[in-house]
Amino acid sequence: MGLQTQDSIKSAKSLQEQARTQPKGTDQVLELNIGTRLVRNVRVEASFRGSVWYSDESKDRGGDGSAPGPLAYFLGAVGFGIITQCSYEAAVRDVEIDEIAIAVKAPLRRTPGSSFETISYETRMRGKATAETAEEIVRNVHHHMKLEKQGVQNEVRKEQIRSLAREIQEKMDTR
Repeated sequence: MGLQTQDSIKSAKSLQEQARTQPKGTDQVLELNIGTRLVRNVRVEASFRGSVWYSDESKDRGGDGSAPGPLAYFLGAVGFGIITQCSYEAAVRDVEIDEIAIAVKAPLRRTPGSSFETISYETRMRGKATAETAEEIVRNVHHHMKLEKQGVQNEVRKEQIRSLAREIQEKMDTR
């Protein structure tokens, strides 16, 4: 069955149907409330729905290096979102996924007040899908998450997906 459970597939299809049939302008808005508090120096605690996690900076930036920094969490969140949406897109197409991995990259100058100039990501997906379907999944996620409007670049190239699809097909042929 791959990584998706029947409940996950059913949920993804239900969400897709809701989005398809919902009249324009009647979107439901959810407000996420994440609490944060300074613990010590630049170590920060965040909490959401009973989960607690920490952020810290390296020693050369005034922290203890006891947890990932805030920008690492930010880039991780980009990867979390893309993978979740890829899983939904695959589920509504009845495509079994054995692996989805995202490498999110963003060069950052180590000067005060600097920010990311670009954010890019590479997608690796294994499962029972043709190269065209895998490409469509990633392209739809990139479009629906409006990543191009945010300046996030998708570095998945057709050659990578075609190569990946050959690898998937070879594995299926040996089963």
